[in-house]
Amino acid sequence: YIVTPSFVDPHTHLIFAGSREHEFFMRNQGISYLEIAEKGGGITSTVRATRNASSEELLVDLLNKLELINSFGTTHIEIKSGYGLTIKDEIRLLEIIKRAKQYTNIQIIPTLLAAHEFPLSAKHSQKLKEKYIEQIINEIIPEVKKQNLAKFFDIFSEKKVYNLDQTKKLLKAAKAHGFKLKLHSDELSNIGATELGVKLNACSVDHLLKISNKGLDALANSNTIAVLLPGTAFYLNEPYPDFKKFETTLNVASKSPCVSPIITAVLFSQFCRTKESVINFSCICNIVCTS
Repeated sequence: YIVTPSFVDPHTHLIFAGSREHEFFMRNQGISYLEIAEKGGGITSTVRATRNASSEELLVDLLNKLELINSFGTTHIEIKSGYGLTIKDEIRLLEIIKRAKQYTNIQIIPTLLAAHEFPLSAKHSQKLKEKYIEQIINEIIPEVKKQNLAKFFDIFSEKKVYNLDQTKKLLKAAKAHGFKLKLHSDELSNIGATELGVKLNACSVDHLLKISNKGLDALANSNTIAVLLPGTAFYLNEPYPDFKKFETTLNVASKSPCVSPIITAVLFSQFCRTKESVINFSCICNIVCTS
């Protein structure tokens, strides 16, 4: 027998409806995620399905996932909104996450991810994009804070989604309202999001598939945690950069190995040279990301 601390998952999108497995095969045919998203797939597809699902359906599905995750040893988990993209729907998702706390022993840490994507109606209009950003700043962030529905604010900082200036504007607004910060950073392209996250003292920057040496240097000289998500790399068929040369100075966390054990085992084989580093990956650094 091996006794370890319980597992902590610092990055999940557990509350959603619908399925996008067909997109995996599209990417295997050479179609990029951004190309799929431009045609109304990707996040936008899940937003449509989630809006059409009832609150009870979403709650039951979420509780089933939490029961399975808990059975494998995860006791703390972060859960993001992000598949609503309106004030009504984002708050609905966060309220369902709050309700779920009554029915599970897992400690849930909610994150507001209204800046996961732009609503479909705004994707091809700069004016409507700016209008949605102002809605996040002036309506969604204050209301979520007022109702105490989330601890963290997250954003998908990416080419063709939220650019660096928009990311900075939204993060500063969230920070001014007392939210701790997270970023989807350097996932599909490098626009300097990791360096911005470090500058704003973000708790974590997540994904990092396209991180630069400059971004790694910024992380190595900060308290910001690098959250690696091996399932995403597998899903996108993308390699990870070489983190081994930074292993003594970089604080690294990862998804709970119980959520995707085979994929995470591959990650551990690439980045963990000792059993202590496995525990750091799955427990200690992850708790920092959610505390």
